[in-house]
Amino acid sequence: MNLPKDEKTILQTGIIGDLCYTLEQTKTHIEAFTFNTILGQTIRWNVTQAQAEIAAGHVLARSEIAPSDMQAIADSNEWTEEGVANADAALDGIAAPILALGVVIYVLIDGTHRCVRALREGRPFFAKLLTDDANRRCVIDADPGLVP
Repeated sequence: MNLPKDEKTILQTGIIGDLCYTLEQTKTHIEAFTFNTILGQTIRWNVTQAQAEIAAGHVLARSEIAPSDMQAIADSNEWTEEGVANADAALDGIAAPILALGVVIYVLIDGTHRCVRALREGRPFFAKLLTDDANRRCVIDADPGLVP
């Protein structure tokens, strides 16, 4: 059976250090965040599901993003002035864990505009870290070894 492919709209692309990402939205209005490593590995999350997981309390911790990391996010991620102007920097972002060269790191998968606004205003910005189980429920697909 031939099923129609999802129509995708690319919302953002960018580079964080040596890693690349894409934020896309499908026709069904499910946002997906794609992260590519320098080794050519890819992981893709369902951001809509991640928001539901956070709302359900599946939070490992709330972590402040260091100003230098906020600047790296602002420099690397795509964002718009309108999006920043409309962003509520008091709302936390969402970060998901990946294994990068054997070390767990957290990737901001939701909250770029809020992060940039907080940076501009000299305010702290926080992200809620998904638990490992919640993260696995949000992963749409991933190359082997990326999901903790």
